Amino acid sequence: MLQNFDDRAERLVEFGALRPSEDFICLAGTAGEFLLASIEATWVYGFFPATVLTSHAFCRLQLAGLIRQLPEDADLPQEGGSLEELANIASTRRVIGVDVEAQLVSLHDRASDYAVAGLQEFNRNLDRHIREVEAATDNAALQIDARAAIRCVWELLVPKR
Repeated sequence: MLQNFDDRAERLVEFGALRPSEDFICLAGTAGEFLLASIEATWVYGFFPATVLTSHAFCRLQLAGLIRQLPEDADLPQEGGSLEELANIASTRRVIGVDVEAQLVSLHDRASDYAVAGLQEFNRNLDRHIREVEAATDNAALQIDARAAIRCVWELLVPKR
């Protein structure tokens, strides 16, 4: 039990270190604030797939909020679509850089692997990903995925001015 407590304490410290040093604005509203709290809780308690999925949901809401801050655009669709589509819209309109877009596309892919529900056959992408990551590193793939998802969240927070 002590090891479990030590792991949680270590992740809490890491979460604080990953967090932006300045105050930020969450444009995702109340849902975004709840999701941010859930991201921290799932990370600290080691529920890494939940961290990925919650971060994915937060990033969709936050990107939509960032895009809404732009001047009106008749070419903009009414609905945001997938995280990948939102990242492309935001990148095209220079709300985010290409590097952040790439991170968000990766998060989209990973969250899809966690949440896919194939009706004809079992999706083995996640199993393959976990085997490949764990063969190449000394870290657990789920924890690596969750850490990358948290970094995406922090990339989308707007500093208070």
